[in-house]
Amino acid sequence: MTESMRRDPEWRAVGSLGLAGALALCAACGAPGAQSKSSSAFAPPPDPNAPPPAGVVERQPKPWTKRFLEAGVLVADEIRIEGPAPLLEHVVTRPETGLHDVEVKTLPAGFQQTITVRAAGAEVRAQIDQLALSALRRIVILERPGPVDVLVIAGGDVYWKDGPKADPVRAQSVRIEGRIER
Repeated sequence: MTESMRRDPEWRAVGSLGLAGALALCAACGAPGAQSKSSSAFAPPPDPNAPPPAGVVERQPKPWTKRFLEAGVLVADEIRIEGPAPLLEHVVTRPETGLHDVEVKTLPAGFQQTITVRAAGAEVRAQIDQLALSALRRIVILERPGPVDVLVIAGGDVYWKDGPKADPVRAQSVRIEGRIER
């Protein structure tokens, strides 16, 4: 026992018990048959065979556009996607550390995510339903409140192929609207 331990009253009490007494005391605390006076901090796990709780209402899917359900490709310098509340359930992005800068903020217009290319030669890949997107500089996703339609705006050197049977289009800008039936 060190000198600082000998001066500490708690360690002196342990020292007076002796090593065997201290070990017996510690063993009794964690013994498998020992009764614990405290309750678990966690709730018991749910029973997988139990019926669902009464009064639970299934969530109705929010209306969505069918515009992007066919496979397509959109490549542009900058891409902007805007739409109503289920937008983030339909858009997937792939930001990579070291290649992209990601900015997320809440604006009066809605919830906005911006992914900007940091490294030369990189691109930002994303997908909205079956439409594959590739932005060479930046992609902005804005989920707007209220009943609005989905809008994809591409600018810069744009390559757009609307479905497997469509002819590719090259332009400086493309605007794709996805109307939502309400």
